[in-house]
Amino acid sequence: MQERGLKPDKITCLAVLAACTHGGLVQEGKTYFQMMKEKFNIMPGLQHCACMVDLFGRAGLLDEALMFIRSMDADPDFAVWGALLNACSIHQEVKLGEYIAKMLFFLDCKNGGFLVLMSNLYAAKGRWEDVARVREMMKVTRGDGCSGISVIEMTSLQAT
Repeated sequence: MQERGLKPDKITCLAVLAACTHGGLVQEGKTYFQMMKEKFNIMPGLQHCACMVDLFGRAGLLDEALMFIRSMDADPDFAVWGALLNACSIHQEVKLGEYIAKMLFFLDCKNGGFLVLMSNLYAAKGRWEDVARVREMMKVTRGDGCSGISVIEMTSLQAT
């Protein structure tokens, strides 16, 4: 694209960051995120930030993901915090996961996806009483995580 003189837009940048995330290319993702801002003058949106958090989180760089969130210009949304909670679930980081789950609950108690992640995290750690407690919360809030839409898609729909 660059060889042909074409400039990427926000969607192209999002696709590149998502590819880096799924390929485990942390350094490349960081480089493209910087290029997006500095070379192409594209202000990162919350979706770009969620991808960066996901990139760090999947690689097990939870501290770096948290520092990234704290350095964001905009307030992190459900997608950003959800990406970090997903990383906590992958890497079985219960304490940080609980902190994030509480924040997500206050952001949107009806979205049960984070409750599913917490239930799975507790189950992986053998914390069956906590699993039962979270599943009861899912029943009460009707947040079963079965909405069939990803956090990124949901954020996109809300932005339009």
